Amino acid sequence: MTDFNEVKDSGQRQEFTSGAVRDSRNGKGRYDLVLSFTHMILRLARHFENGAVKYGDDNWRKGLPLRRFIDSAFRHLCQYINGKTDEDHLTAAIWNLLCHGETANEIETGRLPASLDDMPHYGTNLPLVQKLQRVRTVTEVGEGEPVEYVTKPNKPTVYIAGPMRGYKQLNFPMFDAAKNYLLKRGFNVISPADLDREHGIDPINDPDSVERANQDDPNLTQTCVQRDSEKIIGLDKDSGDGLVLLPGWEKSVGARAEVALALWLELKFWEYIPGYGGISSIIPERTYGYIESKLFYQEPF
Repeated sequence: MTDFNEVKDSGQRQEFTSGAVRDSRNGKGRYDLVLSFTHMILRLARHFENGAVKYGDDNWRKGLPLRRFIDSAFRHLCQYINGKTDEDHLTAAIWNLLCHGETANEIETGRLPASLDDMPHYGTNLPLVQKLQRVRTVTEVGEGEPVEYVTKPNKPTVYIAGPMRGYKQLNFPMFDAAKNYLLKRGFNVISPADLDREHGIDPINDPDSVERANQDDPNLTQTCVQRDSEKIIGLDKDSGDGLVLLPGWEKSVGARAEVALALWLELKFWEYIPGYGGISSIIPERTYGYIESKLFYQEPF
C-alpha cells in the first residue's frame, strides 16, 4: 500500500504577504497559467469525445507509430492553414501532437514497445544511441596505397550526482529513473545507488540495510567518498564523459563536492529533469559558468 503520510519537500519556501508559507513551486510547472486555455481545452475535450465514439475510449493509448501522429498533425495543420472548415483541423493537429508526446513517453519508459518509434530522426535529432553508432570512414595516406578503415566513437560515461541523505529511500528511485533514462540514450552510467547496492545498502527492498552497513563499517562515509571520488577521477574528458546532476544537487554536501571535483577535471555536465507525469529530459552540456553559479551561490539570510 502506498504511504501517503509523508509530504514531499523541496527544501525551498515561498512566503506570502499574509505570512503564510508554502513549498516552492519552481520546476513543478505553472498549472494555473494553463487555465487561460479553457476555450481550446473545451474543443480538445470534444475532439476526444468524438474520437471515443468512433474508436472507443483511449484507443490511441494501445500504441500507434509515432510517425502516424506527426503525419496526421501536419495534414490537419495544412488543412487549417488552407482555410478548410469541414473539421476542427486546428484541434485535431493539437490532439495528434499531444498523443505523440504521450506515446513517446510511454515508449521511453518501456510501457510501449520501442518499435513504435518510427521517426526518421534527421540530423541533430538523431537519438544519442544512433549518433554513437554512426560509422565514419578514415583514410590513412602513407607509403603505398591508402588504407581505409572504419571507427566508431565510444559511448560517453556519466556519473549521476545528486542528494541522498534526508530523502525517502535515500533518493534511490530518482537515481534509478535517471539511470534507466540515460541507458536508453546510449550513455554508460555509473550510479552511486548501484554502488551502494554492491555495498549491501538497499533502502528500497531492505530498509534496515543502511543501519547494518553503518554497523559493519564505522567509516562508511569515508569508504563511500573514496569509492565515488575514484569513479569520477576515472572519467575521461576527451571521451566526452561527465556528470549528470539530479534536482537538488546544489543543496547536497556530497554532490557539491563531486561537482567541484568534476570542474577541476574539466568534465562535462548535464542536468536531469524528471518527467512528473510528462517526459523526462536532460539539459545538455551546462556551461562551467552556470555550474559555478549554482555551486558557489549562497542564499541570503
